[in-house]
Amino acid sequence: MIAQALAVVAGWLVILLTIGGVTLAFAPDNLETVADTIERRYGTAVVAGLAGQAAFAPFLVALAVALALTILGILLIPFAIVVYVVIAAGLATLGYHAAAVVVGRGWRASHAPTVQARRTATLRALIVGNVVLAVPWLAASLLAAWPLAESLARGIAAAITWVACTVGVGAALVSRAGIARARTVRAERAMESHSWQTPTPVSGVAAARRPTATASRDER
Repeated sequence: MIAQALAVVAGWLVILLTIGGVTLAFAPDNLETVADTIERRYGTAVVAGLAGQAAFAPFLVALAVALALTILGILLIPFAIVVYVVIAAGLATLGYHAAAVVVGRGWRASHAPTVQARRTATLRALIVGNVVLAVPWLAASLLAAWPLAESLARGIAAAITWVACTVGVGAALVSRAGIARARTVRAERAMESHSWQTPTPVSGVAAARRPTATASRDER
């Protein structure tokens, strides 16, 4: 019984680490931006996360009602619901992993001078944070032989996970999933690179001769 519960938690941890690695590989700037938003605007992220959870169902109903006003919209309702749920799940996943990065940074903070070092530090923080957030679930699994203690431990673990998801979703909403900051970072990197400059080296440009005054016939 305990072994089965531990296997379930370990399986979920592997899945979360895999999703987090994919997120870091394809959207590193977005993940780091949402994590920075949690660190700098924690209170705002909490409020936005609570508001987002409260508005999830009403907004979905309003979207369905708005589409039902037209015949074409009625046909699009199932697709709109699927897209809406996928976007919400994506924000929750991004936010949860951003919260895990923040937890991992607190465990071992580091100042990375280069982009590659920053990516490595973010990956390490992502792994450490996910493991730390999984510890309450592991502890609850070890108490599987005692139902009352297990229920209490699972309630605490669920509360911790809910707080991480709420803060992460709020930070994702505040930072617009890190899109604005990610574009700014990419633009800054493009300006820092020399690929946009002319390929002609300076040494290859012939220097123009300085014009000299010539004497007129009268002066001669």
